[in-house]
Amino acid sequence: MAALIIPGVGSNHDRHSKLQRFMLANDSATLAVEVPIWLLEDDIAALEEIYGVTIVPRQSIVGRGRYKPRFITGHIDFLQARNGAIHILDYKPDARTSKPISQLAIYALALTRLVPGLKLFDITCAWFNEACYNEFYPRLALPRPKSFHQIIREIHQEEAEQRKIRSS
Repeated sequence: MAALIIPGVGSNHDRHSKLQRFMLANDSATLAVEVPIWLLEDDIAALEEIYGVTIVPRQSIVGRGRYKPRFITGHIDFLQARNGAIHILDYKPDARTSKPISQLAIYALALTRLVPGLKLFDITCAWFNEACYNEFYPRLALPRPKSFHQIIREIHQEEAEQRKIRSS
């Protein structure tokens, strides 16, 4: 659909908004555009724990022994529901050379944190322009999430180590 509208719009800046309006009006799979993403420290820490990855590195506060609170903001260009999956789409004028995999994967993680019941398995991500469409499954770009039992086992092991240190 992008190939229908983009050639008729002169500037890259205008293409984004015109394409979004066109998709909302003419594509029944497009649910929303410019969907805000906002993750706070607790959300980031929980996702990092579940997936065993660092999403945003911690920055220590000098001389305080604490860390600065982290946050992530952004917006999903297009949110679609197709073929039983949620699709996160990002319009990139330089789609052929751009590789926004980490950006889109973070958006997918954010949706799993913010939408109850939504699993990473149910999300597909893509970036595109009028000549190129690149799709990937964020679940394949991340390690397998820890199960509830793995997390509980790690907590118990950490508690046992703390008890051992205290009794020494």
